Amino acid sequence: MVQKLDSSAIDTQALEQDLRAQSSALCAKLVSAHGQDNDDALRQNIATIAAGMLVLTASRAGATSPIPALLANQDVKSNLIDAVQAYGTNPEIGT
Repeated sequence: MVQKLDSSAIDTQALEQDLRAQSSALCAKLVSAHGQDNDDALRQNIATIAAGMLVLTASRAGATSPIPALLANQDVKSNLIDAVQAYGTNPEIGT
């Protein structure tokens, strides 16, 4: 069963500001990164931002958002689903 994200429980303005700040910080890290020493941390930052963008987009789309159904697809890696759920949206995805 796939439920829609509860957009009323999400402060989309605060989430947008947070994602902008995270993106700016990531860009600074990418510019100054040398070698592969921080690759895992950079990948984690990118995944966190991507999950936040999914939540923000689904929240703004409201009840018509196809994102929960897309995430219910068994081919999606569970770490993406976990990251989306970490934003406190608590969508039941792929249950």
